[in-house]
Amino acid sequence: MPYLKTLLLLSITVMLFSCEKVIDVDLNSSSPQYVIEGNVSNESGPYTVSITRSKNFDETNQFPPATGGLVTITDETAAYTDTLIEVEPGQYRSQNLVGIAGHTYRLRILIEGNEFTSTSSMPQLVTLDSILISKSLFDEDYDVIPVYNDPAGRGNYYQIIERVNSSSRVLVFVRDDELTDGETVDEVLRNGFGEAQRQINPGDTAYIDLRTVDRGVFTYYNSLQLVTDDNTATPANPISNISGGALGYFNAYSTSKRTFIFYP
Repeated sequence: MPYLKTLLLLSITVMLFSCEKVIDVDLNSSSPQYVIEGNVSNESGPYTVSITRSKNFDETNQFPPATGGLVTITDETAAYTDTLIEVEPGQYRSQNLVGIAGHTYRLRILIEGNEFTSTSSMPQLVTLDSILISKSLFDEDYDVIPVYNDPAGRGNYYQIIERVNSSSRVLVFVRDDELTDGETVDEVLRNGFGEAQRQINPGDTAYIDLRTVDRGVFTYYNSLQLVTDDNTATPANPISNISGGALGYFNAYSTSKRTFIFYP
């Protein structure tokens, strides 16, 4: 499947814990599709949208950028539209857009006679209160435990990004509040098999980014786990929140970050 190779370029490992139905796509004979990755956050801009074209699985690992597109992001709450500038091939950057929690954003792309749209609502900020380190029960490693308070009322979704030292390898975890509604959450960052996602050693610097996301983004990353775990001959595409036939996602999120040095 063409999108699998694009996923490899993202250099992420995604660890998720629920299931969604996905649609099978032929691994070797799919027509190239647009791959869109767009983000808006509560941090200062500019914000970026990347547009590339997928390739068949057996082709070279070069993904051509999609140039010459008209890309806009509208803050539907504030009734303001920002036209993004193509700063390099396939990379589009906002000019004056401001990300505000509680606002809804609409991405619109016109390119080569195609139109793609997506809407994402930025949830209110959930603060990453602290980071705990605990000796693993399964091996000699140490576990990372982000601590935050889930707001009362189900329907909160989280994307947790972990990086250790200066590594370019980023781990992404996704959680909902189905079992933790209104509670203090202090779950270990581990996969479903109890194996540590990344060894952390004394003296290491760890970076944790707690992103509060909407359901559409949660569903995208949740189905992405099925893609990365699927060993069948015809793996499936993640469930995109972009309409018009493109792959990828548009994510308006609020973020709370902490960096710490581990001293046992």
